[in-house]
Amino acid sequence: MLYQETPLRTRLLLVVVTLCSLTIATSAQNKIDYVGQIKNKPVIDVRERGIQCNTGTDQSTAFNTLLANISNTEIDIPYNCQIRVDTQLSIFGQTSWVIRGLGAWPALGGFNGPAIYGCNGATGSVLYINRSAFGRITGLGVYSHGPSAICASASFTKSITIDNTGATGLATQHIEIDHSSFVTNPQGGSVSGYMGVEVTSVTGNLNSMKFEHNWIHCQNSANSYGIRIGSSTSDDDVARDNEIDNCFQGIRLETGNIAIDKNIFTSDGAYSLFGTNGAAIYLGGCTSGPVNISYNEETGGGPFLNSNNDTNGGCSNGENLIGNEMGVSDINTLQYAVNLGTANGRHLMIGNDIYIFGSPATTVAAVGSNSQSCPSFGPLGTFIDIANVNRFPSNSAQWSGCVSGPDFQFGHDQLWSSSDGTGATAGLIKLLSGISAGGTLSLGAGGSIVYRCSVAGTLRVGQLTTVSGDCGTAIDTGLRTP
Repeated sequence: MLYQETPLRTRLLLVVVTLCSLTIATSAQNKIDYVGQIKNKPVIDVRERGIQCNTGTDQSTAFNTLLANISNTEIDIPYNCQIRVDTQLSIFGQTSWVIRGLGAWPALGGFNGPAIYGCNGATGSVLYINRSAFGRITGLGVYSHGPSAICASASFTKSITIDNTGATGLATQHIEIDHSSFVTNPQGGSVSGYMGVEVTSVTGNLNSMKFEHNWIHCQNSANSYGIRIGSSTSDDDVARDNEIDNCFQGIRLETGNIAIDKNIFTSDGAYSLFGTNGAAIYLGGCTSGPVNISYNEETGGGPFLNSNNDTNGGCSNGENLIGNEMGVSDINTLQYAVNLGTANGRHLMIGNDIYIFGSPATTVAAVGSNSQSCPSFGPLGTFIDIANVNRFPSNSAQWSGCVSGPDFQFGHDQLWSSSDGTGATAGLIKLLSGISAGGTLSLGAGGSIVYRCSVAGTLRVGQLTTVSGDCGTAIDTGLRTP
């Protein structure tokens, strides 16, 4: 029997039909996603899970279903995807996860980049992270209120809350948030009590929260905070390279500890907008060592630092303020540009420039506190003052201490700092110890100073009587340079 070959065209058609059939069958059985045609990808596009972009309809049910199981997973939100939620989104009991918006600082372009925004809802945050660890949010906008044309009302008051409440789940730690935007609404509008990101818990461990390269704008909202740390166990945090604008308090540390480094603060704590107690940085307390505040820039606004609203208390472990540019332009006449001395600690300032400008000027010292019943007593603690400059000295009554009263109660050690605006440091060395806590600024019994008899003179150490005999000059008990 002779073999009859099937025509080539027929064979090709059979192959195509067979492949198509296999593809359809495989797709039906394995639910291959429509984006990459790959099953069980390590990256999930939110649209694969029924979350719709740019529809202006509530997506919170589908989104919360996805967030319930994101351990060891990355979720991607497309660059042009705006997602509305009417119910709080919650991440609970998850580890090793990433939520990635395919953009960077999206709020700067209005409602254009990858973002989640709130409509209706209730008081609280749009996104609540609890009992979850080793997570990251990047390139995403989270806004308490959506576009006015879509959201007739919205009750959310915060963008993100990080918590550690409850007995189950994981210990919340190592959460990183970067290159993201947090604002009430990119179109503008204030929300009383708004917070960009807050960390809050009274129990458990909340170590290593990192906020880097974010843009936070409070839209001049009353009692608003860009970043709030409210957990004593959240004591290894970092806020670095953020832009924080138009908040009542840019960064608020109530307890715990956070390194505040290379941030830009604009119009935070402005007195004409927020009244008293606003500031770029607020310190209500601290744990685990001094608070490090370094290389930040305040371009205008209220006080650079507010310690416990200038009342007793605050950070008893002290502060290290290094290399900051403090541009204070809108301040109450009784506010200190740098409020230190409400707690008995070591207050270290090295290489800072203070610019008090605009109106009104302060009638108190540039650095100090009224918390100890000034003028009866000066600020608490020791002020270690090295190579700082008060650029506009005429806009403050004096450099440090409290007006018409004493300097820091446990000493003011000063090297090469200038309060005359020139930055000149020749001969300006004044190390003081044993300063009395009484009503006059004088050296206590046994107190000594490091001094020169002249600008070019030899550096010497001695008590007042020694200085008087040494230099051949009558020396009073004040802080006059010999």
